[in-house]
Amino acid sequence: MATDCNVFTALLDSIWVGVHQQRSPLPSWLKSFRHVIGRMIMQRFEQPTKAAVGEFLAHTLKTPQGVIKKGRQLQQQDINRLIAAGIEQIQIIRLSTGDLHENSAAIRLANEIKNRDLLIDQAEAGRCNLIASQRGLLQLDEAVIHDLNSLHESITLATLPHWSVVEQGQVVACIKIIPFAVDAALCDQWITRLDEAAPVKVQPFNALPVALLRTHSHETSIQTGDKFEQLTARRLAYYGCVLTETEQCLHSEAAITKKLETLKSRCNLILLAGHSVTLDREDVVPRALQQAGGKILRFGLPVEPGNMLLYGTLDNTTLINLPGCAKSPALNGLDLLLPRLAAGIPFTQDDLSQLGIGGLLRHQRGEFTQQSLRPVAKNILPTESAKQLNITALVLAAGRSKRMGCNKLLIPLNGRPMIQHTLDALSGDAISSITLVTGHQPEQLNNALHNHSLFPQLRIIQNPDYANGLASSLRLGLKHLPANRDGLLVMLGDMPQLTPELIEQLLARFRELNGEKIIIPCYQGKRGNPRLWPARLIPLMTLAQGDRGADFLIRQNPSWVEEIVVDDPAVIHDFDTPEAVAQWKA
Repeated sequence: MATDCNVFTALLDSIWVGVHQQRSPLPSWLKSFRHVIGRMIMQRFEQPTKAAVGEFLAHTLKTPQGVIKKGRQLQQQDINRLIAAGIEQIQIIRLSTGDLHENSAAIRLANEIKNRDLLIDQAEAGRCNLIASQRGLLQLDEAVIHDLNSLHESITLATLPHWSVVEQGQVVACIKIIPFAVDAALCDQWITRLDEAAPVKVQPFNALPVALLRTHSHETSIQTGDKFEQLTARRLAYYGCVLTETEQCLHSEAAITKKLETLKSRCNLILLAGHSVTLDREDVVPRALQQAGGKILRFGLPVEPGNMLLYGTLDNTTLINLPGCAKSPALNGLDLLLPRLAAGIPFTQDDLSQLGIGGLLRHQRGEFTQQSLRPVAKNILPTESAKQLNITALVLAAGRSKRMGCNKLLIPLNGRPMIQHTLDALSGDAISSITLVTGHQPEQLNNALHNHSLFPQLRIIQNPDYANGLASSLRLGLKHLPANRDGLLVMLGDMPQLTPELIEQLLARFRELNGEKIIIPCYQGKRGNPRLWPARLIPLMTLAQGDRGADFLIRQNPSWVEEIVVDDPAVIHDFDTPEAVAQWKA
């Protein structure tokens, strides 16, 4: 008999049960009246466990074999577990005609919101998550969401904050049905209110070309590739932008005007880091912008830090005069502007004036790279198979082999030059293309590669500046990579013990992480090579200097790295000395 209803409702339910058990149709007046009562008070019944097959469980129950959650439609195996646990009576929920179970309703409504930016997770306990199908910026129609949530308390839609940076596979919104069941007619009204609107979208970040213009005094100079330039490139890459060029000029109105007139046709965004802070609209940078034909939309933002930022336009190019806080990785006003610009959403004067709500960033913990470190769905991209990534390889084979005394890549190992053994690891279909950079003795290397099975696929680039260090070969190779790549495998030419199986092990983990992390193999606690890089980091890799390659990115951004433990010492063995070669031959 009903336990949570008043006497009148209990009596009505007992009548309904009696008619239902006789398989007689419900009288229309009883059906309508019960429908009204059922909407006001959820109907629960005590039921013998053995007779509850097909019923919906009202409360979560624990058995020795595990938990049976509330809302589950009970199967015979559930009944057997409950009886074995000594549970002879249970509370059930019985749906009336026109009811939708909480999970069915949640899935139905989530499908109405779903678009190309969103995927749907499995519904559980009346909750259905909407998941970002790509990395980007969360864009909400707040008026539509408020209207949907005002329809009835039984249906709710919750989201992450407007303009959140979200990762692929991250939960961005959730439909929750509050009761165990909801009237299908109410769902119809909800869908009517939605009216084909798209209240939740994820705008992908575009590869926005950005120029950095830095000014100096007569007495000072700026070092190319310094920490500020590296930080700026990292910040831009995080939001999907690409630092395409860095320029310098004297901090004067004439010099800045000339640079702006040149840069505006080559990029979509100019970041100007002045030698001195801009104080007002009559200062050097604002005057130079106007002299170049530009317009100041706003000087001074309602954000902290970053309130001294200037935002202007120059034809189709945006100019941002950076405040001093842009030299820090801590969140500042620039981090409120870059995501929208990278997603192709320009600012108006009204948009800039409305940044004050949420603009107090000084007391928010973390750096710009920590914004989207939120939980992702249990099953990332549940409706799609594992993403097939396009991986290209870059082999660095330009060194002089000083310690070896000869070109080590030409040393014969089992009758074949070392470089051929290294290339053997790239055999198979996993790598779409191979770029190989030579430097020292390029003709001899070319001749040594002619009879290798991968030679027809090789794109061989000669580095005339190979003596300047490994980074010069890396930068040159990056410039000659094919387009449409998702990841880059960087290999050293003197690692002949690598195998296709080991390469596949790295690739498999890279795919599991959707190409979002740097994959580094480790043997007995020591990091080795080769390394897999996400395509989005390639612009940053071009800042490499000296013989350490792009290691500076790994040191500065440990959260970007995924170590994978391997049982093959080949990842830490290279051949720099005659003794190393002799040991391998032995």
